[in-house]
Amino acid sequence: MDIKRLTILKFLVLSTVLCVCVTLLLTYLLIIISESFGWSEPYNAESSEVFSVSDGLLTIGLIFPAIETVLIIFLCLLLSQIGCGTKATGLIVTTAFAIIHGFIIPEKFINSFFYFLIFVFSYLHWKKASLFKGVTAAFVPHSIMNSVLVVLIHFFP
Repeated sequence: MDIKRLTILKFLVLSTVLCVCVTLLLTYLLIIISESFGWSEPYNAESSEVFSVSDGLLTIGLIFPAIETVLIIFLCLLLSQIGCGTKATGLIVTTAFAIIHGFIIPEKFINSFFYFLIFVFSYLHWKKASLFKGVTAAFVPHSIMNSVLVVLIHFFP
């Protein structure tokens, strides 16, 4: 599939479905691996009691992805200003976000690396068409994926 032929709407649908499906698969695999070795579960079941669904959707589903999208834009701009190419910029920003998320929950590093790879390179690709499309390509899949995870964590701890 040629990404250059996709409309932004088709791209948003594909990237969102890819993020959600792979994140759920990786999370499931991490749970299986951690249980088989007797490690603690990657995600704390009590986290569903910390926030209501509406609070989680507002903060984790909208506010945090918005802040992280602004940081993605800032870091990409900063790295391009100092001479980093698109691929290097994308990998540096992706790795930085994965490490930060890994500090919060170590098992999230793998998931975070995968989906920030999509968010960052989506921004870098679509910003060539317009800044709005670049921001949208990074923010929408991130927001929907986080929202799905909030609902799943809340109802299926």
